[in-house]
Amino acid sequence: MARTRGLEFASVDDLAPRIRSGKVSPVRLVETALERIERHDPVLNSFLVVMRKPALETARSLKREVKEGKYRGPLHGIPVGLKDLFDVAGEKTTGGST
Repeated sequence: MARTRGLEFASVDDLAPRIRSGKVSPVRLVETALERIERHDPVLNSFLVVMRKPALETARSLKREVKEGKYRGPLHGIPVGLKDLFDVAGEKTTGGST
């Protein structure tokens, strides 16, 4: 994956119109986030689980929606990380506890 400079520090206010116009792809944003996790998490140990495959599949679907004119709003295609306080089917929910 080629690194896209600047996307990792862009605000939602900057990214949302660029996603809507097709200038920025949700897939590229997810790839950028995954690259940063891969690069920094061995030291930071911030993620219990990284759901790479589902994140990329969802990003591809969201990209298609934009192309079809089905933009959902300013968070459409913006990657997020969630604490393991939220139940996700098939994933461990520890609440940060061993």
